[in-house]
Amino acid sequence: MKRSYSSVTIGTTWWNNTPSLWMKIRKTAGIPNARVIHSLEKSKDYPLEIMCDISSRDMWESAQDAFLNTIFPHAHRWRKVSLHLGGDGQDLGPMATISTPLLESISLSTNHYSGWAQDWQLNIFGDRPPPRLRELFLAGIPVPWSSTFLCNLIVLGISQMEYLAPSLDQLLGVLSACPCLESLTVQNVTFAGGANAISLNAVHMAALGRLELEGMASETINLLLAAIHAPNCKFGALRCFVPGDPLVRYAGGPRSNYARRTSRPSTNAETPTSNFVILGFLRAFWGLRYMEVVNQLRLS
Repeated sequence: MKRSYSSVTIGTTWWNNTPSLWMKIRKTAGIPNARVIHSLEKSKDYPLEIMCDISSRDMWESAQDAFLNTIFPHAHRWRKVSLHLGGDGQDLGPMATISTPLLESISLSTNHYSGWAQDWQLNIFGDRPPPRLRELFLAGIPVPWSSTFLCNLIVLGISQMEYLAPSLDQLLGVLSACPCLESLTVQNVTFAGGANAISLNAVHMAALGRLELEGMASETINLLLAAIHAPNCKFGALRCFVPGDPLVRYAGGPRSNYARRTSRPSTNAETPTSNFVILGFLRAFWGLRYMEVVNQLRLS
């Protein structure tokens, strides 16, 4: 009995006095904020990895402010943060004044998304990009689309943006400021100015190995592909809208086609429009080893 008691004591002492065991913090609807506070205290000065999903409509209003007020004072310890929140994201406003010198990866999204008009941008980091930031994911949260603000990234994902989205030129400016970018995902983005707002200045992206484009008009995708030169890209995913009667398209053939590269990519496209987009894809990325093509049917 004495030996068992000693083992329990040693185990509890080790657990409570090992900060690295508390550095990963997960917050959901069922996890009380008191547990988050406890983990922050036990983790001492260790870098933090925070994952939060409190977007459910029935609880985010009461829990969100308390949670954010708890983690913001520890922003100097953030290393990896993923926040899926309720509302329109304005509760993240204090991020304009915080310092995040250790931050390497951040993902911000809300359940508000693009169906609501927005007249504000989240000036995260106050135009001072964290020196170590390499991964950025934004879903439904517009930010200042500046190449001096969004730079030196390795992974960039932008999705669910209808209002205050970047123009094509602004996106290309950001890509130019990220010469080491390895992965780019653009999903369901309505670019400011439409397909005409582009200067055709090519962007050389030697490090890009993965590109995913989804939920945009084929004309927009063609312009974007024409402006990107990525000879080393090995994976491409293309999911664009197909014009015409959706019932005819659905009945006329498979909705998705896959192509594996042997000596050169090939695919079986359904429509002239999708053929045109795919040819642009192949012209831009000669090194593709795998390509996924999905024709998305516009239902309205």
